[in-house]
Amino acid sequence: MIVRGLLAIALVFTGQAALADQAGSGDDPVTGYTVWQASKSPPQRICNSSAIRGERLARIRSNTRGCGVTSPVRVHQVSGVALSPPAIMDCRTARSLRKWVRRGPKRTLGNLGGGLV
Repeated sequence: MIVRGLLAIALVFTGQAALADQAGSGDDPVTGYTVWQASKSPPQRICNSSAIRGERLARIRSNTRGCGVTSPVRVHQVSGVALSPPAIMDCRTARSLRKWVRRGPKRTLGNLGGGLV
């Protein structure tokens, strides 16, 4: 069940990261989002958590009401677990992911004598 959960999260994040790959190209013709490229600095501590590493991004605007992100971040690592590709989300989502990683797969796999990388 943990593997399915990780796969589902990976699929969601991959879709969001695909949007980030188009950064700097202005309005995305499919989604209507406007995305800007962040600086290429190494991942830093973000979202007031030393367990979340990534970079801050410029606001993501959308022509669709209720869409877009006011203060997005691109998360590269959560609680020592690398996200590949890095995922774009807001800090509330990043903190929820941190909590899930710590309480779910890391704890479970650790109790089985393994680990999550």
